[in-house]
Amino acid sequence: MNSRVYDDVVVKGDMHLVVGQPYEFQFKAQDVIHSAYFPHFRAQMNCVPGMATQMKLTPTMTTKDFKKDPEIIAKYELINKKREKEGRPAVEPGYILLCNKICGTAHSNMWIKVIVETQEEYDAWIAEQKTFEQQLQESDLK
Repeated sequence: MNSRVYDDVVVKGDMHLVVGQPYEFQFKAQDVIHSAYFPHFRAQMNCVPGMATQMKLTPTMTTKDFKKDPEIIAKYELINKKREKEGRPAVEPGYILLCNKICGTAHSNMWIKVIVETQEEYDAWIAEQKTFEQQLQESDLK
């Protein structure tokens, strides 16, 4: 096992990013073409089997500020009025990463919430996460 990876934090669920920090995402697909799409950042990159692709982005607004933006509030009010008429639950404003290619039966499940926060908020969140080494020690895979 590579000892350099023991401090890596491996999490399921929400993706946490720091506002104002540049990121470079690298993508690979194993099966079919997917497309990693951050609609609120207007950023998208195809994920192609056998090929590595990448994109760069820098979040400029925290999720908290995004939710307070009057334009965003108005858009989500319209979205939720339509959802209510269709008998579907309301959605709350927020950033997401989703697959933008119809790629199979589980396509509609291919999305995660993205939380953009201050460095201080990120540091508090990361301090609560377990490292890869801690997760291994707690698992049956020791």
